[in-house]
Amino acid sequence: MRAFRDTWKVSVPTANRDMSVVRAFFDFCLSNEWLDRNPSKHVKNPRGKASADGSGEQKLPFTDDELRRMYDICETRYGKMEIKWDRGTHSQSAEGLVNSYRYSWTGRDLADFISVSVYTGLRISDVATFHINRLRPNGEVWVRTTKGGTDVCTWVPEWLQQVIRRRSLEIGALIFGEHETEDLNVITDIWRRKLNRLWRMCGTWEAKPHPHRFRHYAAYRTMPRVEAGATIYRRLSRSDAA
Repeated sequence: MRAFRDTWKVSVPTANRDMSVVRAFFDFCLSNEWLDRNPSKHVKNPRGKASADGSGEQKLPFTDDELRRMYDICETRYGKMEIKWDRGTHSQSAEGLVNSYRYSWTGRDLADFISVSVYTGLRISDVATFHINRLRPNGEVWVRTTKGGTDVCTWVPEWLQQVIRRRSLEIGALIFGEHETEDLNVITDIWRRKLNRLWRMCGTWEAKPHPHRFRHYAAYRTMPRVEAGATIYRRLSRSDAA
């Protein structure tokens, strides 16, 4: 298994995420008694500098134009794969027809995912597992709790509150769907793949798109410039500011 992993020509963070998927697969096989042990159990992820992404590109917030481009693709192209030939009339090419699947995530779902990300500053794992209980009656979204027991919240506009409540009615309490696995790496990888597909459809980028850039957009755009840096830190960090 270690030799197999060494053949992966991807970054260390990507390899770690992919390895989580492999572990989940073998755990599934083990639970069904197809195997007597998990061969990936003893394959450890690199730690320290080896696992760091030193590019720094993910620290750059998305621009307004980049967000508009993403929303436009979500609205017009994502999840609407064109059909080359009309199924009803096989001798004629199809014009304006798209594939339709009964159970699939649409561009609207991805646009909602982006909106929750940029207005709350939550990590991709927290957005993917967003529970309706995070939204409070006054329009605030719970972000985290400090070590001192203080809740850190952020207000979201009325239209986004309505989106979150609508999704809770249509999808369930977990507004972006339930998952059979509890492995956050596997859950977030599903949405990373959707975002990566969207970004490929958007064309070229001046800076490499990354889910973390949504958080920096939230800090850059929604925080008044007069607020202290410690306030932004408390909102986005999982530990208290000094």
